[in-house]
Amino acid sequence: MPPPGYPHRRRRGRWRLAVAVLVVLALAGAGTVLLGREFGGPGCAAGAPASVRIAAAPDIAPVLRSTAAALPGVRAGCTAVHVSAVPAPAQYQRMSGRSAPSDVDVWVPDSTAWLVLARASGSTAFASTGPSLARTPVVIAAPTRLADRFGDRTRWLDFADRLTRPNAPRFSMADAMGSTVGMLSVNAVRIAMGGAEPDPGIATMRVLTFRSRLASADADPLALLGSVRTASDPTSVGAFTATEQQVWAYQRAHPTVPVRALYPADAEVEADYPLAVSSRLGAGGRAFADSLAKRFAADDVVRALAAHGLRGASRDADTAGIVPAAPGLDRTYPAAAVPDTRDGGTAVASWAQYRLLPFQVLILVDGSASMNERVTGGDGRARTKAELVRLAGARASALFGGETSLELRVFNTARPGHPDTTIVPYGPIDGRVGHATRRSVLTAAVSRFAVPRRSGTPLYESVLRGRADMAKRYRPDAYTMVVVISDGKDEDSPYAMRRATFLRRLAAQSDRRRPVPVYAVGYGASADMGSLTAMEKATGGQALNSVRPGDLAAAIAKIFLAAHRVGD
Repeated sequence: MPPPGYPHRRRRGRWRLAVAVLVVLALAGAGTVLLGREFGGPGCAAGAPASVRIAAAPDIAPVLRSTAAALPGVRAGCTAVHVSAVPAPAQYQRMSGRSAPSDVDVWVPDSTAWLVLARASGSTAFASTGPSLARTPVVIAAPTRLADRFGDRTRWLDFADRLTRPNAPRFSMADAMGSTVGMLSVNAVRIAMGGAEPDPGIATMRVLTFRSRLASADADPLALLGSVRTASDPTSVGAFTATEQQVWAYQRAHPTVPVRALYPADAEVEADYPLAVSSRLGAGGRAFADSLAKRFAADDVVRALAAHGLRGASRDADTAGIVPAAPGLDRTYPAAAVPDTRDGGTAVASWAQYRLLPFQVLILVDGSASMNERVTGGDGRARTKAELVRLAGARASALFGGETSLELRVFNTARPGHPDTTIVPYGPIDGRVGHATRRSVLTAAVSRFAVPRRSGTPLYESVLRGRADMAKRYRPDAYTMVVVISDGKDEDSPYAMRRATFLRRLAAQSDRRRPVPVYAVGYGASADMGSLTAMEKATGGQALNSVRPGDLAAAIAKIFLAAHRVGD
């Protein structure tokens, strides 16, 4: 069983991992290396295990074999060590939901995250994490000609921004559910977005928006490296996540098209190769594991790791220059972040569940005179509500994924006979409006948002008209919605009507076969939450009360997260 919060795979291609597990397990026995001679002979330490079976990530398995073979107890014939090269996802699948197989005493996956997931799925085989034996950072790899455009130091946030621009380079990430690179990359993006955005809702939405802009979210880094080698235009492959060890292995083959590794400064995460000892292994077995871990701190073993493209567990080796050597790698890089694995599983699950669901959105913003009222924002400063909308606009516009089509209208009574005015015409968020993208036009329009000194609030009429217009745009393969942001009541307007009349008209225009839910944000303490909640119930949307007007962007993020869960 997968751990809580992790989805079942929906596409046939995703079952390839299960097939790979069976193949790996079949080969693991054939590839086992046996070290040692006669077991338990004279001179062996009391309690020394006759044998220790280790399942290790393939890239560290060779160093584990040679290092274990040199241990005194193994050389003396006291202990036989069997090292099997098993990818971490395969070993995790073996263990998930039950105790470890009897032939595994020690597990060395390439990331602690797999141990956390195994315990979350119910496995009690490895109760403790154990020390790290080696490291390899997760990097952004790209053909050197493309990587040079990004500069010496880049950030995940820089790539998120680049992906919103016209003619952005392709960017791909590995499968978060089936690879260590993918899992750690998602956590790096989560760390970076959380560091730049204190509101968790906005940070989560930015992560998923980043996800929506990827060329691929289940790419194979080794396959992409192969494509770089053979493509007529290597830059067309774009940038992608990989481990430093994978880039090292590629560069060591002296390819005609070199690759460069970029180390994101805002969230660098590492595969850490923990040595996890089975809870059923006795004190002698744990002593063996302790001696093995100590050997991995020795300079000669750290050099052996570097010769296989891995770094020593301690960063002191980096300072001493004992690091993997290949063109395109940095000898030093920003201090690595430690992923918060408590929330990391949730982030990976949300990422994996995400699908590119097209959104069709009409945004209705209250432009009545009450938006000129001064209120205190989250920073303690007094501003008008209109000014806070302008400040929130830049943050909010970055939340829309590339699969979104939208229109922006402002409603008030400033123009007789027109309860609302279109500010940004309907169309794809990254489509063109004149000489600019709709996203940039939206950002610019919100930054200039202003309201007249005298104007009423035709809230009900604007919602009815907007919902009717969106019903005409309904598509069965998209999620069609109206988002309304209002700070007051339906009043001071020739279109004013009683709430009961409005709700009857709202119900009359509803069609279960063509749903158009209304998502509403009550902006400030004077918002008519009674009416907004009634819209929610009548249309299947949601109503939120943003009591602090400065929280508008956070409220919009919550609405889109809620809509996406419904759409899934």
